[in-house]
Amino acid sequence: MACVKSLKYKALQPKTPRVGLEPTSEIQQSIENKELTENSNPVLATSLDKILQKYPELGELIKVWPKLPEQARTEVKNLIEKHSTQAKEDGTE
Repeated sequence: MACVKSLKYKALQPKTPRVGLEPTSEIQQSIENKELTENSNPVLATSLDKILQKYPELGELIKVWPKLPEQARTEVKNLIEKHSTQAKEDGTE
């Protein structure tokens, strides 16, 4: 008799597959972007904001950096390194 009950119970269950409680794609995207919108270091955010206000060209550099060819990024890094080295030697760092 127990087998008959379990067969009846299985027949009443829906045929659609269960997917669980996965977040919708919109919620998942929100979760993935959370790191970009939350800042655990408000001092860094404030400092960065002040620097970008004083030097807006740095904001432009930040925006285009991922799209720059590797050669251009290398040249920028080399210029910075050269300037830093020269400033150390001059004692103006």
